[in-house]
Amino acid sequence: MMKKKGRHHKGKAEMHEPPPAKNKNGVVVLDLVMNDIRAGKINIAADCLAGVLTDLERRSKEGEKKYGTQLHTNNGRDALIDFYQEILDAIVYIRQFNAEWPDETFSQHLYYMVWDIAGVTFDEINK
Repeated sequence: MMKKKGRHHKGKAEMHEPPPAKNKNGVVVLDLVMNDIRAGKINIAADCLAGVLTDLERRSKEGEKKYGTQLHTNNGRDALIDFYQEILDAIVYIRQFNAEWPDETFSQHLYYMVWDIAGVTFDEINK
């Protein structure tokens, strides 16, 4: 369980977080992801892994261009709120895909999985 330090996030789906602050003492989050991969903690097919890594690195560079820094830990933002907001966006995007390709079983499964993630995240935020 995550300790919240008394924070209460109910109704924060619309909350606007400040831009991430540069933090020389923080850890670059992409480095943490890369370490997880090297340690074998990520279960993804090898033929997909290289492409996903390339996309992660590209997004990190885009974020650095946009915000002037890579994503670091302890950057002044609430990562769980950021995650929750992205999951809400993902629900809408995967539902759009599902509507446009209604015979795709894959999109239907993803749609329900993302809803599950949203539910457990909402529950954690509101503890």
